[in-house]
Amino acid sequence: MFELSNIRIEENDDSVLLKSDFNSDYFGKDTIWFSLNKASDCKFQADRYDCFLVALLYPAMILNEDIIINGKVSEKLIFNINNYVKHFIRLYSQINNDIEINCTETTNEGYKESVHIGTGFSGGVDSLCTIYDHLEIETNKNYKIDTLMFFNTGSHGVYSSKITESKFYDRYNYLKEFSPLPFYALNSNIHKFHEFIVDSHQKTVTFTNVAGILSLQNYFSKYYVASSLSYEETLDYGKKRLNICTESFEPILLPLLSTESITIIPDGQQYNRVEKTIKILNYELARKSLNVCVSHKVSNSKNCSSCTKCLRTLYTLESIDKLDNFASLFDLKTYKKNIFLFKCKQRVLYKRNPFAKENIDLARKNRKYVPSFILSVIICIPKIIQKLMEKIFKK
Repeated sequence: MFELSNIRIEENDDSVLLKSDFNSDYFGKDTIWFSLNKASDCKFQADRYDCFLVALLYPAMILNEDIIINGKVSEKLIFNINNYVKHFIRLYSQINNDIEINCTETTNEGYKESVHIGTGFSGGVDSLCTIYDHLEIETNKNYKIDTLMFFNTGSHGVYSSKITESKFYDRYNYLKEFSPLPFYALNSNIHKFHEFIVDSHQKTVTFTNVAGILSLQNYFSKYYVASSLSYEETLDYGKKRLNICTESFEPILLPLLSTESITIIPDGQQYNRVEKTIKILNYELARKSLNVCVSHKVSNSKNCSSCTKCLRTLYTLESIDKLDNFASLFDLKTYKKNIFLFKCKQRVLYKRNPFAKENIDLARKNRKYVPSFILSVIICIPKIIQKLMEKIFKK
């Protein structure tokens, strides 16, 4: 049984923390928390467990432990979780577990002070496109972003790693130099309770991100989540993404994880990744801060120019003859050393990976060289064998 109690706000020298005591059969006694710098304009409210419920829902279902909350939860949220989200998790994760969720009190009242509109600023293509659309060219003041956030809820590495938190703050401080709006860092330990799941960040990213958003629902009335796949790609690849990445299903999940206080809006599905990249080519913020790197071998303020996301982005830029526009943010020599093998991999993955298909189609449209399928398979045979062996060992 997962039991939450004693929600509270605590302070240390420079941070304010929203905490709850947590007890379970699997984890034992612990504390789950979010933290903000004291200088942040956004503040916590310690009267609802919504954020902790969403943070722990997925691991509780995998472990088949009921959730008991000794306090207040949004009526809308717990209704949606019990009637819809739990069913989604069972389908997505391919488990049969069902759990009970009980709380001592529900509320259908929204926070009157929730007036701000936010989104995340990671420096990636998805977030920059959302910021461009809803800050630079948004004409409706009721939907115009006024605050940017940077979360540590799993995307910077496992909680147990000593370098994860330093990477989080290094990257936040780097991006802070470019932010056009108030920009706040939200730290947490919620991903600690997901680490027993293989590839946990990708599998549960929507729940960990939303948990962070809900910790600030007394500040935000609307929050855009920049998703990676287009509507078309979600339809084409949805079944293949089961038990792999919840981002693919955010148009379904995010409205169900909203509350009376906050509307969480899935954004970016109206474009594919190539269209987003082209859209932000001339956006000054993108030219200064574009940071797509997922390599752990370099500082998070740099693009390694050889990881999958760096190569994917640069391949798009090469196909439209815009590599030089971002030469100050990437090492083009490193890119050129690695791009042929990457193109071969993209050609092999053409029918299985939406990002590979987008880049191959764009290159063909612009009459750029694309390796043949047979050549690509021959070049990629060592990697194909390696992946096959990894799958066998995992099983």
